[in-house]
Amino acid sequence: MGVESKMRNLAYGRELLAACLIVGMASQAMGSSMGKVGLTNDTMVGCNQCHSGGATPTVTLSGPTQVLPGSVSEYLLEIFEIGSQTHGGLDIGATAGSLSLGGSHPSVTQILSGEVTHTAAKAGDGTSVKFSFLWTAPNMLTSETLHGWGNAVNFSGTNSGDAASYVSLGVDVVNGHDVVVLAAPALNVTLPTTSLGVTKKIKVKVRNADPTGAPPQLIALSQTNDCPGSGVTISQPDFDPSTPLSADTQITLDPGKTATATVTINVTPAAFITFNHLAPNRCTMSFVASFPMVMGNLDPSTSNNASTVELNVIDKSDPEQSTTHETALASLKPLSINIPKLKTSKTSKAMAVVRNADFLPVAETPGHDVTLAIDLSSCPWLSAAPIDFIAKTPAVDNPITVKGGKTAAAAIAITADATQVTTSNKSSPLRCVATVTATGPTDQQPDNNSSKIVIDVIDKNDF
Repeated sequence: MGVESKMRNLAYGRELLAACLIVGMASQAMGSSMGKVGLTNDTMVGCNQCHSGGATPTVTLSGPTQVLPGSVSEYLLEIFEIGSQTHGGLDIGATAGSLSLGGSHPSVTQILSGEVTHTAAKAGDGTSVKFSFLWTAPNMLTSETLHGWGNAVNFSGTNSGDAASYVSLGVDVVNGHDVVVLAAPALNVTLPTTSLGVTKKIKVKVRNADPTGAPPQLIALSQTNDCPGSGVTISQPDFDPSTPLSADTQITLDPGKTATATVTINVTPAAFITFNHLAPNRCTMSFVASFPMVMGNLDPSTSNNASTVELNVIDKSDPEQSTTHETALASLKPLSINIPKLKTSKTSKAMAVVRNADFLPVAETPGHDVTLAIDLSSCPWLSAAPIDFIAKTPAVDNPITVKGGKTAAAAIAITADATQVTTSNKSSPLRCVATVTATGPTDQQPDNNSSKIVIDVIDKNDF
């Protein structure tokens, strides 16, 4: 072969090598822009092995850090924009469990080799680039890690002017036992004129709401209250009152079983000063259940672990005083709302009774106005219709005039929205506590103007 032919072949080889390098670089760039995996265990370099020259972004990974075995939870990777780095990509893996697509910001994501990555560079919203995904926890008690990279890119079509940050989040897979304190009505106590004190007992029930087949669990029940300690004594709950020298505050229950604890309440005349015999003094007891032997328990429905019970006291040994104005609201009974299958909502009614307690020296005539309202701010899945004291008239009668010594009743229609309710089983309701308030002219004893109502919702669409 001549020198000229060798020179032509050498030039051709150089051109071919250059073309291959260009194709390889283009292929690498294409692979990165359309998602890249296998970087999650590299905590030092990761995406920065290809991307460089940009400002290092702030990247966060957020979501539940305690989950139940086998549960599915949403996580959010957020890449905060820096200057021209207005787009982003990701590679996220998990040490165990499985990743899938979904959540509030699922667009431009895919699963490759079990990891979450992008399908293209994703545009930010002016503040950050958001990627969401789902993680299914292992069916065992363990501690795992979600980890990987968030890459802030300038969308120039090259790998320059970009930079990435490593991020990780530890997640504990913990026990998920479910206990419920059943709602109970208020306790009304009247002290006779010559009484030194009155003793009452109430029953508080707890339920092991674990699924059938789960092992029995030790359940503890405790109480707190805001009643005056000088005249009200409230015992701790006792599951075995036949042993009077000790309070058995714990009991072992099989799944689905219920047990009853007795609470003893002693009220003396020193407890309150009753303004008159139509308007009770009011305080509140709270009963809380737990699993004392289960470390790190994650109850699937913590809202029903506690329940409140109101204590209303009238002391007839106190002389009745002349009233300018006095309004009282009777304690409301607990309300249960069961949403039927294939229904998106259900409405139930709570009955509220207000009293004009003005009767000395002479009962008010014609009386004074009372306005009734309900505060559902702690119950976003509930709504209430306008409260109407006289349902048979087309207008909404609220406020209403109530004569001295008389009462008026109103049914409060409360609707539960199934789209905002999740219940794990029929024994474990979603619970909230609403406040109903009766407002009249400024009165002498405001502690009885409001009442807490425990509202339990079961959505049968969930099981």
